[in-house]
Amino acid sequence: MSNPNVLNIVYYCASSTEVGIPAQRSRIRHIDVVFDQAVNVDGTQIVLDRLNGPASGTGTVGTSYIGNLTFTSHLSSDGMTLTLAPSGTNGVQYGSLEDGNYELTIPAAAVTAQDDSSPMAADYVADFFCFYGDTNGNTKVNNVDLPVMQHAVGTIHGNPNYRSWLDFGGRGQISSADYAEFNLNYKWQLNADGTRTLISP
Repeated sequence: MSNPNVLNIVYYCASSTEVGIPAQRSRIRHIDVVFDQAVNVDGTQIVLDRLNGPASGTGTVGTSYIGNLTFTSHLSSDGMTLTLAPSGTNGVQYGSLEDGNYELTIPAAAVTAQDDSSPMAADYVADFFCFYGDTNGNTKVNNVDLPVMQHAVGTIHGNPNYRSWLDFGGRGQISSADYAEFNLNYKWQLNADGTRTLISP
């Protein structure tokens, strides 16, 4: 077979098939990297880096950590999907990446085809962001996101209006505490340099 390639990346919170996936960037607790064939992966070579983010205490951000993050990795039984989950405390809140901009680097040598050990032809690099309350992945928390949050408040896991990626603390319920966190980002946009800009909702 040919050299393996990355087909797609899905950033999600609880389930990769949940409503609103893959557009949301509100909470990222898992990253699925989908390959075009069965592969073997050396997860120790993969780098997940927080490039920048709002200052500590700004919006929902708890720390000002910049740099490499720790994570766990798991390859599916068919060898075609690699799941990465952030761990530790640096750049991570309640199991999710903090607000900010990130870069995922998968070196070519870290991925080889299961059938003939061919490596990826080149390194794979993905830049992405996380911004709590952004339900459609446009770097903003505005009046598009507001009704989604309003309908979710007061729900628990299993309710049709529950959204795991609006469950800030990952408690299986969305309460006034989550709404308060949402309001810290409401009317703000996350910029490429990690700063925030006040916007018209």
